[in-house]
Amino acid sequence: MVGGGLFEKEFKQVRTLFLFLFIFNSFALPFAIWSQYSSYMEFLKKHPTYTLEPFVIRFGEDPILFISTLFLFFIAINQMGTERAKGIMDFTLALPYKRSKIFFVKWILAIGIIVFSTLISLILSGSYIEWHDIAVSEPLLNYYFIYFSSLTMFYTLTLSAGALTGTPFAQGLTAISASVLPLLFTFVIGMNVEAFRIVSYPEMEMLYEAGLLLTPALQFFGGTFFRETASAYRYYFAIPGSMAIIFYLIGYISFIKHPNERNGNFFLWKQLNLPVQIIVILLGVLGFSSMGYGISNESFTGYILGAIIGAAVSIILGYYLIYKKTKQS
Repeated sequence: MVGGGLFEKEFKQVRTLFLFLFIFNSFALPFAIWSQYSSYMEFLKKHPTYTLEPFVIRFGEDPILFISTLFLFFIAINQMGTERAKGIMDFTLALPYKRSKIFFVKWILAIGIIVFSTLISLILSGSYIEWHDIAVSEPLLNYYFIYFSSLTMFYTLTLSAGALTGTPFAQGLTAISASVLPLLFTFVIGMNVEAFRIVSYPEMEMLYEAGLLLTPALQFFGGTFFRETASAYRYYFAIPGSMAIIFYLIGYISFIKHPNERNGNFFLWKQLNLPVQIIVILLGVLGFSSMGYGISNESFTGYILGAIIGAAVSIILGYYLIYKKTKQS
């Protein structure tokens, strides 16, 4: 297998999902813009005396980014977790290629499709908007920069999760957990801080804003919370872009340094088991303790009982999800 053999092999393994992603990501938004504007013009023709608000394309108020992310999520799982579970990864690693090249080829194939399909979508959408002089909720390039960097970030996160984990389930759970972890930590810490009135309201607002900014999954469910602030939103793409670089480095180093053969463990590198278990217990204790405090009418006894229940639940979940080995066929 020489030349582009590795590219061909990796593409063929996930070609159906690649094709669906390319078609959807290229034409979904242009079609949505055409459909909305056509419906608006048809309504005006049928009801010429009816007064409507000016037509404005509001980016980010549709599920297009979320659906494209789902395609990339399953692509990354097929490239790593499913390939490992089926034993294909053992074959891939036996090929005359460095592990660094194998990881890069997997990544660049998906990124290439994201780039080309996003460019097609940008050209089609931009041309239609300019031709009909349609008003937009934000500059088109701003939106597409954030759209592209968000897709790249979440795909890289999921692929890198596969370089750390031993099963498709573990890869998916790790990717989803990491994408909401900052928000979870902010929420449970904020609940405990508010319970004991440790800090003032403005300080709590700053804590929540920081958590929201650093939560990868946030923009897939309605966009960023400061979308209305044009001066700040213009540069928001730098946040998911920076995260994508960090996630890539984590996945790249893990794929090279850690074992990649299938072994049924949640984490391929067993040294991760204890730190992750501690994080799970911490979230459980903080979350259940604050819930117990609220349910018991702000009783300290309720807080302690909630913490005990949270610790027990977290230990059980950690055992079955992290430490219990999955049987391999």
